[in-house]
Amino acid sequence: MNLLQRDNTLLNIRTGIFVAKIKLITEATNLYEMYKRTVDDILENVDTFQNQGSGWQFYKVNNLDLHIDEYQPIAARSYIDLPKKF
Repeated sequence: MNLLQRDNTLLNIRTGIFVAKIKLITEATNLYEMYKRTVDDILENVDTFQNQGSGWQFYKVNNLDLHIDEYQPIAARSYIDLPKKF
């Protein structure tokens, strides 16, 4: 995302990076709703950044990276023989 900052007559442009938390997507997940919530989370982070007195103003989104990976839940795969009670 590009951020603007005005200092008298100068205009500074800086690239900011804002991320959202990892979300679990299953077959039952509504992808549109998940996308919308994720974008809303990122925009809320930008808004918080601006409102904390940073002096920067949101200008535009340069790119959006979406990383998807297969979920592999942890499962028991071995047996450990425990000692008997004393």
